[in-house]
Amino acid sequence: MGGSGDLTETWVMHGRANFILDNAIAEEKAREMIVCFPNDQMVTRSHPQHTELAFPLVERELKECVIPFVESHYSVIKDKHARALSGLSMGGRMTQYVGLRNLDVFGSLGILSAAIELSETPVVNEPDVNDRIDYLFIGGGTYETGFMARHERLHEQLEKLGVKHDYYVGGGGAHDLVTWRHLLYFRFLPNLWKALPK
Repeated sequence: MGGSGDLTETWVMHGRANFILDNAIAEEKAREMIVCFPNDQMVTRSHPQHTELAFPLVERELKECVIPFVESHYSVIKDKHARALSGLSMGGRMTQYVGLRNLDVFGSLGILSAAIELSETPVVNEPDVNDRIDYLFIGGGTYETGFMARHERLHEQLEKLGVKHDYYVGGGGAHDLVTWRHLLYFRFLPNLWKALPK
């Protein structure tokens, strides 16, 4: 999912996610998959209740519209272990909110340059949380990471709780598509679907 103010097509038009995935598959660094880019701009980011209004709408849209549409129109594995959710910035915050609230729906999550308070996703405190997550990736850019960076704080909090996750910082960028393209190609895509049989 995209960041604040992004178009639905931003991940393709500027993020080049389609080419990144095609190349990763051709190089045998990623498995074949269907990627959807849902509209997460349901409530303007400037609205004072953006999080309270938009996040539940996105959750409902994914569960009631996007997943049923994909599963009824394409030959896919209808199983949480074959579903991932990922987003950058605001889309990463939505990914954390929706994904960790629905670990029976999504097996893998990619949170790029983002985080929300753990109180929004209390599942991380449950003793079986590690058994319910296939792959949780948290990443950020070289020049956006440091004291008080959201993704850095999330990583540290999850470490203290013993929640398994893959944390990576790199790419030579900041809070931008230089970073997010790098995270997608070098870390998130290659580590997806390892729980699925070949």
